[in-house]
Amino acid sequence: MFEEISTKYYKTIYNYCLYKFSGNKASAENVTQKVFFSLYKRLDHIKPQRRNSVPA
Repeated sequence: MFEEISTKYYKTIYNYCLYKFSGNKASAENVTQKVFFSLYKRLDHIKPQRRNSVPA
């Protein structure tokens, strides 16, 4: 599940961080890695959403 999430959202999060840090690539990369590290630590608390479910 982690690989699927990181593959799907890495560029989006990185680009957002890059925008927020005024083009500082090192800061954007650092924050992006922290985001995914935090996600990885909390994976056991995330419930996978069924693909055929409709949000209420």
